[in-house]
Amino acid sequence: MNSIFSNTKWIYERIRQRAPKLRIWPVLNSIQLLVLVLLQSIIPSLVVWFLQNRITPVITGLCMTAICALVGALYWAQSVTQTWSYWENSVVRLSLMADDGDIFLSVPYQFVLDPDFKQQHLAAGEYGYGGDFSGVALFFPALADASAFLLSVLVATTILGQQSLLIPTVIVITVGIELILSRVFTDYREKIKANLFKLENQHKYFETSAYEIDLGQELRTYQLQAWYMEKLGLVQAKELRLRRRQRYSEALGDTLVGIVSAGRVCGIFYLLFLNFRTGSLTPAEFTFYFSIANIASGYLEQLSQSITQLRNASSDVSTGRVYLDGYSRYTTAQAESVKKVNETNAIGVRFDHVYFTYPHSSGSALQDINLTIQPGEKIAIVGPNGGGKSTLIMLLLGLFQPTAGQIVIDGQPIASGVPAYKTTGFSVSFQNDQLFADTVAYNVAVSDSASVVLVKKALEKVGLADVVQGLPQGLDSQMTRYLASDGLELSGGQTQSLLLARALYRDAPIQVLDEPTAALDALAEKNMYERYASAAENRTSIFISHRLASTQFVDRVVFLENGKILQTGSHDQLMASCPEYASMYHQQEAMYREGEPNEKSEG
Repeated sequence: MNSIFSNTKWIYERIRQRAPKLRIWPVLNSIQLLVLVLLQSIIPSLVVWFLQNRITPVITGLCMTAICALVGALYWAQSVTQTWSYWENSVVRLSLMADDGDIFLSVPYQFVLDPDFKQQHLAAGEYGYGGDFSGVALFFPALADASAFLLSVLVATTILGQQSLLIPTVIVITVGIELILSRVFTDYREKIKANLFKLENQHKYFETSAYEIDLGQELRTYQLQAWYMEKLGLVQAKELRLRRRQRYSEALGDTLVGIVSAGRVCGIFYLLFLNFRTGSLTPAEFTFYFSIANIASGYLEQLSQSITQLRNASSDVSTGRVYLDGYSRYTTAQAESVKKVNETNAIGVRFDHVYFTYPHSSGSALQDINLTIQPGEKIAIVGPNGGGKSTLIMLLLGLFQPTAGQIVIDGQPIASGVPAYKTTGFSVSFQNDQLFADTVAYNVAVSDSASVVLVKKALEKVGLADVVQGLPQGLDSQMTRYLASDGLELSGGQTQSLLLARALYRDAPIQVLDEPTAALDALAEKNMYERYASAAENRTSIFISHRLASTQFVDRVVFLENGKILQTGSHDQLMASCPEYASMYHQQEAMYREGEPNEKSEG
């Protein structure tokens, strides 16, 4: 965990960049509070002095009115600056949330699948900067308040020390005790927070999953309501126990601090009383010192609370920094620009002894992959589910990094250059790709400067030209109903065709299609492959599929099982020499005769 000093420097740097005027707030806050302390201390003693010296009611009234007006103006100024500082501080917090999103969208894809990364990301948002009670939201206000209270208390202590050196001694000892108590209870809070965060995630899962449409079907079909409520109840019970311990510890801490504070007040007042008894203080002076001691005691309590809040906020800021600082190199500003490649010629690919293991996994997802894809070659990577097909493509695109070995694209190892997905050399259609809440044209081109001619050409290649032409707004029709109530909703097969059009629109040297026909029936699948084969001339094409229809339209088949390449060759060669491939083909052939299976799978 970072120190308060370290987090103060970190916060000030963000303020300097995003809300520089906010840096003067602690100074303004300290000056305003100090003047208020002095004025509030002077008023009672001034009244006593007026009485002692028989000042006329008119002059007394005028003086009191002027002082009260000044106090009122200071309170008004304090309110205005606090409101202003809240909005400026919110600018900083919201900018950090934007940084959070920028990092999440820019980190290598394999991080997104890492449970540790997910937990860091969730904790950073939950505690670091995700709301008005997060660390960043509370840290700077607590720092400004602590600074102001400390200055006022130091000035008050200096004034009181003129009467008795025992008074500063009492203040220092009691404040020290309060700081120790604050540290003890802050450390205890951290232990509870770590356990509470895990339970909150479990609680959120049960709360949100109950409202998911797909899961709702299973809950009702298998009558799992009682199971669901039991699991939710167990998590809630654990969470409530932890929250109860947290509240009790806070109450105990407040009680102990209150006892110390009360002892400090009584001690200071008793020392002032002794000085008054000896005649070293006039009634007006006693009233002044009594008032400033009373106000200082209140501010000491608030100083203690501010320091406690500052410690807690600093801990939460540190949680946010684990994510923001740890992955700050992965942002739009730091990222390489998209690299242009020679798009006129096909590009070759080579895997040299490539291994890959997922985070927190004991076994390798890919083992000793050696594969050369010639420029312009069309290959199908096939095999049973979980064989490593999609993982292979993630490595090719640079979304994953090999655990061992290297991948060479167009003669250059990808580890020494820009990741493939950041070049113009690839166009990709993933099985689970999503449509964007934008126009048909944007969904095909993924660009605001789409070529209408090329968009229409891509739609025609996948058989969607007539469908789109029949829409009232044609290419300008909105997709999905997230942003438009009349947005277009496509069937599963039409969605996959549109995603294939997206890949064809880019017309990159290497085209990758991951399960491109999973939502199509057998006839539509055959037509799709035939259209694609004619549209992708002079392009290196890689098909990923657990269905073997694609093998009829490619130059070579790569059969992958359990993370290993069992064999490569044409369809006929594999039918003759690879029993696993032949068995899989015959099983699918029998299923097609009985009826097209309607299923989706992941490689």
